Amino acid sequence: ALPSGIDLATVPLRLAQTHSSLEQTGVAYNNSSLPVSFLDSYKGFNVITDEPDRMESLDLGSERLVDDLDATVGIPIYGDTAGIAFQTRAYRWVTNSRASYESLRKLLYTLAGRFTAMWLPSFNDDLILVSDVAAGAKAMKVENIGFTDSGDPVEGRKYLCIFFADDTRLYRQITSSAITSDGNEMIYVDRAFYTGVPKASVLRISFMQLCRLNEDRIEIAHTTDTRGTATCKTTFRAAPNLRQVKSGI
Repeated sequence: ALPSGIDLATVPLRLAQTHSSLEQTGVAYNNSSLPVSFLDSYKGFNVITDEPDRMESLDLGSERLVDDLDATVGIPIYGDTAGIAFQTRAYRWVTNSRASYESLRKLLYTLAGRFTAMWLPSFNDDLILVSDVAAGAKAMKVENIGFTDSGDPVEGRKYLCIFFADDTRLYRQITSSAITSDGNEMIYVDRAFYTGVPKASVLRISFMQLCRLNEDRIEIAHTTDTRGTATCKTTFRAAPNLRQVKSGI
């Protein structure tokens, strides 16, 4: 039963008024269902495009999903349930305004701890163009980094994020590679570069992979308040989409 003095017919109206008030005061960005309009999208997943702050070391590591069977009366048995190692990568944000702080909050609520996967570039110069890419080409010549000799595309080196100086980006999947006659490497991708890629316009070319946060509890440290400097450091873990549909299903 409702407390005395409350009319059931007015409850929906009061809720709508409260929601509107929260939106106007800026509290609504805590809602994880809000779209992340400032992020790119590729193959159905958002892409994290903000370069991490590198004032501190951003460690790389790896983890395995190990299942252990130990009855305490014999030799323990360990099994790798996934069969692969998952790369982990530290990531650190620094915000210096209310707008950047709200963007960070939206991103963290969208990630929802370990629930949501997003593309995470390495933000390194993993591939360096040797020459311009012609319009309509599905390959680009890069400096030899041993990509072909080390096994062509593998997990963590299958997808590319191409950053341009004008703050735009292109995304491609690597299909194969080959060593050219002049000792460089030719990287073949799944989609053509319809307008071409001038070498001078490229800021960097980074590998990227699907990742999730490696923890559900995230802390934001405020130097002053939400209008000042805030920092947040966390760890991402690779989350490759390795599921395969069985025939007949």
